[in-house]
Amino acid sequence: MKLKDGKALVRINSHRARNKLQRTLGHLPQGYFNFFAQGEWREVTPEELQKLKDANIKGITQSRWNDQLRRYISWSS
Repeated sequence: MKLKDGKALVRINSHRARNKLQRTLGHLPQGYFNFFAQGEWREVTPEELQKLKDANIKGITQSRWNDQLRRYISWSS
C-alpha cells in the first residue's frame, strides 16, 4: 500500500460510488481531480481503506499518488 503522509489514495469512477463511499465512511474525505483523466480521487486513512475493501464497492479502486492531481477547494472553511 502506497501511503503519503499516512493516507492512501482511492479513485472514484462514478457519482454512485462516491455516494456509497460517503455512506460507508460517514463523511467525504479530501478530494482531488485531474484535468487529463476522468473520475476523482479521495485520500483515506488505512483504516478507512480497509472498510472500503470490506464493503467491496464497485467503482472504487486503490490508486497511486500522481503529480497531476489537483486538490478540491474546501468551501467549508
